[in-house]
Amino acid sequence: PSARRSSHPPPDGVVRTPSGRFVRGRVTGDELITQLFESMHDLHFLRDALDGGQFCLALALEMIPVRAAIIHFFDVEKREWIVACTRGKDAGKLLTTRTPETDDLLRAAARHRRAIVTPNGSHVQAQRYQTIGGARSIIIAPIMQAGRALGAIELINPQDGMPFNEDEGNAMTYIAEQYAEYLSSRGIVVQVER
Repeated sequence: PSARRSSHPPPDGVVRTPSGRFVRGRVTGDELITQLFESMHDLHFLRDALDGGQFCLALALEMIPVRAAIIHFFDVEKREWIVACTRGKDAGKLLTTRTPETDDLLRAAARHRRAIVTPNGSHVQAQRYQTIGGARSIIIAPIMQAGRALGAIELINPQDGMPFNEDEGNAMTYIAEQYAEYLSSRGIVVQVER
């Protein structure tokens, strides 16, 4: 609680998470999975797909502080990915933007059925990355149910400037799997007004 009230910046090498906790660098390994496992239970008490999405992004950013995070839902009727939830500077500008189903990275994650980690995203040219100032390192975790893509979660540019690693990719796969289970009972919202 006292950490949350403090207005002083954290010391070098220490990151303040969204809940006000201080961690030295990013949470990794067993600690990362343990904290996610304990926290994901709260997802099932939320109202709808959008609340659940915001919860997943907040939790991901708590463990892996990043510059931007996006949840896309897949609109089956229009064959497009639609940005439904965002976190981070300038990421809000992306809400309700649509990307064709042929987007290379989103499609690759869905085909792989696990998070893909792109430690050096300098080759990424997608408009969504340009809107938020570019992408150096990316994790894209597909949200899948029975082999069908429901959406994807993207984390872009760790705050510490270091590339993402496979442990973080595995953590995002876990979050996406839990979110897919949640969506199977709540459904997906693709209406622009929501």
